[in-house]
Amino acid sequence: METLLQDLRYSYRLMLKQPAFSLLVVIALSLGIGANTAIFSVVNAVLLRPLPYKEPDRLVRVWEKDERSSQPGSDQSEVSPANFIDWRDQSQTLAEMAAFGVGSVALAGSDEPEEVNASNASASLFPLLGVEPILGRIFVTEEEQPGHNTVVLMSNSLWQRRFGSDPNLVGQTLVLDNRSFTVIGIMPPGFDFPRNTELWTPLALNAGQQATRGARFLEVIARIKPSMALTQVRAEMDIIARQLEAQYPAANTGSGVTVIPLLEQEVAQTRPALLVLLGAVGFVLLIACANAANLFLARATTRQHEIAVRLALGASRLRIIRQLLTESVLLAMLGGSLGLLLSMWGISALLRLGPSNIPRLNEARLDARMLLFTLALSFVTGIIFGLVPALQSSKPDLNEALKEGGRRSTGGIKHNRMRRVLIVSEIALSVVVLIGAGLMIKGFLRLLEVNSGLKPKNVLTMKVKLHSGYDPQRTRAFYQQLIERIEAIPGVDAAGATFMLPLGGDNRIYGFRKEGYSTEDPTEKANFRVVTKNYFHAIGTTLMHGREFADTDNDGKPLVLVINESMARRFWPYEDPIGRRLIIRNGPIPHEIVGVVTDVKHFGLEKTAEPEMYVSHAQFPAGAMAVVVHTTSDPLSVVGAIKNQVKALDKNQPIASIKTMEQIIADSLSQRRFTILLLSLFAGIALVLVVVGIYGVIACTVAQRTREIGIRMSLGAQRSDVFRMIMGQAMVLAFVGIGLGLAAALAVTRVMSSLLYGVNSYDATTYISISVMLVMVALAASYFPARRGAKVDPMVAMRHE
Repeated sequence: METLLQDLRYSYRLMLKQPAFSLLVVIALSLGIGANTAIFSVVNAVLLRPLPYKEPDRLVRVWEKDERSSQPGSDQSEVSPANFIDWRDQSQTLAEMAAFGVGSVALAGSDEPEEVNASNASASLFPLLGVEPILGRIFVTEEEQPGHNTVVLMSNSLWQRRFGSDPNLVGQTLVLDNRSFTVIGIMPPGFDFPRNTELWTPLALNAGQQATRGARFLEVIARIKPSMALTQVRAEMDIIARQLEAQYPAANTGSGVTVIPLLEQEVAQTRPALLVLLGAVGFVLLIACANAANLFLARATTRQHEIAVRLALGASRLRIIRQLLTESVLLAMLGGSLGLLLSMWGISALLRLGPSNIPRLNEARLDARMLLFTLALSFVTGIIFGLVPALQSSKPDLNEALKEGGRRSTGGIKHNRMRRVLIVSEIALSVVVLIGAGLMIKGFLRLLEVNSGLKPKNVLTMKVKLHSGYDPQRTRAFYQQLIERIEAIPGVDAAGATFMLPLGGDNRIYGFRKEGYSTEDPTEKANFRVVTKNYFHAIGTTLMHGREFADTDNDGKPLVLVINESMARRFWPYEDPIGRRLIIRNGPIPHEIVGVVTDVKHFGLEKTAEPEMYVSHAQFPAGAMAVVVHTTSDPLSVVGAIKNQVKALDKNQPIASIKTMEQIIADSLSQRRFTILLLSLFAGIALVLVVVGIYGVIACTVAQRTREIGIRMSLGAQRSDVFRMIMGQAMVLAFVGIGLGLAAALAVTRVMSSLLYGVNSYDATTYISISVMLVMVALAASYFPARRGAKVDPMVAMRHE
């Protein structure tokens, strides 16, 4: 311990004697350590930290799977009530199972009506998760009966935001969708299942719903028994699915089961991007380590005499290595401390810039685990960048080093090879990071050029959900009047409504068969949309053939259908679909196809459009719709007028999610944009570190070869010859580093394939562009040291040495 304290005191004094050197090392390391801490805090919060439930590793989501469909999400479909009940009753591998449905309700009160995310949940949901309310109680089984389900649980956030954390709220009545519910409990802070839910009511299924298998509207969560494994659960659920298929072929033919761990379900869309960022920031730290090692090797040339004297006086090589490692670890710890401050700012910035669709991002913070991570990272970093210089410096040529001039003329030459290896490594690592960022940026730019099938400019959207008091006739009349009133507002060009907005994340897949085929024939699948007249005009979808919906397509008239181009190509590749008749979900009356519209990217700009069929809202009235308004100027300028028209029709009817279509498209790209922003930032840091590294190596090389340069110039070498020689050495390092980096990038960037759109991981243009850019950077970084070397006065150089 005494020896360690001596080493620390000496290292501290040395650091104060060389403040510029110490500051350079600390800054380089703080950038690498700070970035790693910030990103790891996000990875820890999103991917590693257990979910805040009882034994979260045994929780799974259970979905129905359409084994005959390749459409997105067909392996994770909602569940029919009858299938859920059979799963729950027959499973021997699952200890508990709960079902829930997600939606929204209109919360009335003294304030303006508000649309609130709500969930109908089994009474078993909260015991299954191991969550208790902080006030009141949870549901009991009796409240799952129709007529007894007029109770509600409230999220902590809604309790604080709308009711000022009133402890007397439990027992009071809320009006939800024009019905009275009694508040029975307040959930704890942070409880967020299903995501973004603020109110929970009991799932009350009547006898008819419990027997239903054709309608799928439930989501299911379950807990695996302690003695069972996930593979056993999947095997058993497959067996149950096959049994139900045999028992109920009309509804369950081709229906399987998907079982996914809950954590994996929550983070599946986010994991690849976060792992890429973690890898990139790890490369940045390695570049910082190589930079620091280079600086230590440069300093070692001035300490050869000191180290040789220590060895000559009896110090062991191990003692010298320990002293040098103490110095590097001390600087790394200081870099880690500064990095910790940078990471605090970085985490705050990540929380502000991060998209809302990254689960648990708001849980990222500096806690004891992060402090321990930073401490360990700093210590390991100090060992990594200090070990090579320590091993090199602790074995000097004593005869040369003890000579008066040895430390100037030859002392640093032996380190040049290692320093060149380090700078080549820096360049190679930076190539990988820069190419990764380049590929992401290029893919993103191509994604922005994708035709979404919409014309989003000057398009406003908002969601309206009518309460249960609206029957089909009243629902039809409400939306017809609302659309007419909105179209009469000055500045509005067209208005319509749709059951599900493009890029909104929602979907319905309905089966259909062509007229004339029997119910025994295989059923085809397509996405199902309900829209009003003028919707296609308002959203900017182009009619390709036939006609759109008209006023005459109303209740009591022949049922009509509009399909998209993908559906026309898939099911009528060589014939005209207009006039064809389809039976949807085995309905009694066929729908006639009257029009074909362009494809719309409903699930993301990077996704392939799937077959879609649109029905008229006047013939298929739905209470929850998204209103779409195309304006001649700023769409947000008509929001107030639209609200007034909604209030004129129903003063208790709230509207929610007021966004422009451009905002919706931007939101759909937010996670990708966030990843690119961070990756570009890390690439920029890597590039700066490489510039500093190249400059430092060339500058030190010039300083060490001053006498040699003087001799060359005395023997007739021109300044241009010296300049070319120095620049040539820099270019050799750059080309070797770039070559190794390109080979590494070809292997590493393959893991990014799922994040790229329209770009291969081996895109030649990106590789060449990054290579040329790094060559130019190397030229710029080595230019000034080379020019300084070319200006050496031969007489001054000879006299100096």
